[in-house]
This record gives sequence, C-alpha cells and structure tokens, in this order.
Amino acid sequence: METKRSSNEEMEKHLKRLSTIQRVEAPDHLYQRIMQRVHLEKKNMIPMRWVVTAAAALTLFFAADAYLIYQNQQTKEQAETASLVPTQTNHLYYE
Repeated sequence: METKRSSNEEMEKHLKRLSTIQRVEAPDHLYQRIMQRVHLEKKNMIPMRWVVTAAAALTLFFAADAYLIYQNQQTKEQAETASLVPTQTNHLYYE
C-alpha cells in the first residue's frame, strides 16, 4: 500500500511541475511547412506496386537461371553417358 501511495505522490509532484509550463503560440506558417515536408516525403516514396513488380521480376529471373543451370547439368550427364555406349555401324568392309 505504501508503494502505491508513494507512487501516487510522485506522480502528483510531476503533474504539478508540468502545470507550471507556459504555453507558447506556434507561428501560423509552421503547420503549412510541416505538411509540405510530409507531402514531399510521400512524393519521394516508391509505389508499392513497383516494389512488388521488381521482386516478381527478380524471382522469375532467378528461377529461370536455376532452371537453365539444371538443364545444362542434365545435358552434360546425358552426353557423358552417351559417350560410354559404343556406336555400331553396319559397315561390313573398310573402303
């Protein structure tokens, strides 16, 4: 109970201290300048659909690259296997 009472007293002290702060009037153009900066920041942002398009294009590129590498590996393996099989000719005589 004492800690609750003392924390309430502490809070009251801080609130009393805050009540002594004097209000200051902001200049009229301050709000407009802040809003201009917000709009400039929004203008400089990249639209989300461009980000998604770029990510999809990169994913497609990497998938195609992986597929081509895989196909190249299979072609090499098939060529090596084919080179092991002797070829038969129907030539009976040397000419």
